[in-house]
This record gives sequence, C-alpha cells and structure tokens, in this order.
Amino acid sequence: MARQLVNASLNPSDLESLVGLLEGLTKDVASIKADLAFLKSENMAANRKIVSDKFGEIVAKGMEHNAKALAKLASQPAQIIERLTPDFNEYFAGSAR
Repeated sequence: MARQLVNASLNPSDLESLVGLLEGLTKDVASIKADLAFLKSENMAANRKIVSDKFGEIVAKGMEHNAKALAKLASQPAQIIERLTPDFNEYFAGSAR
C-alpha cells in the first residue's frame, strides 16, 4: 500500500494535506491512549471523584459505565482487522462494501 501511495500522482498540496491529516491522527491517537490509560486505572473510585468534581456526577457515572463496557469489550478476542476494513484499491475504485 505504501508503494501505491508513493507511485500515485499526487501534487505537493495533496501531500501536504496528507501529512497534516496524519499528524492530526497521530495527536488523536495519543489523546485516546491517554484517555484509555485514565479509564484503565485500577482506582475507579478516585477517577470518578476527580471527574465528578470537574464535570459533575452524571458525567462521572457515564464514564464509569463506559469504562466497564470498555473493559468487557477488551476482554473479548479481537476480530481480524482485514475483515473490518475494505482493501484500499476496492475503496478508491468504488467497489468497497
């Protein structure tokens, strides 16, 4: 796939846009990792208190519920990523399902 991207006829502004998008995604992934580290903390009561003080009890209850759901989801076997995402060639050709 990387070779296809390199061989594609992209102009410099397209490449700059792509780099900007990738940098943004990198920041988003780092933010999500930080959020997950917070949610995975074993001290749920302390986390709930911090969130409750900052954002209110309703938000804290929601985060606790989400953390439990994420923990349950994380304990299940992961699906193969290739089955979840279409091939990029199919996607750009318009034949992805």
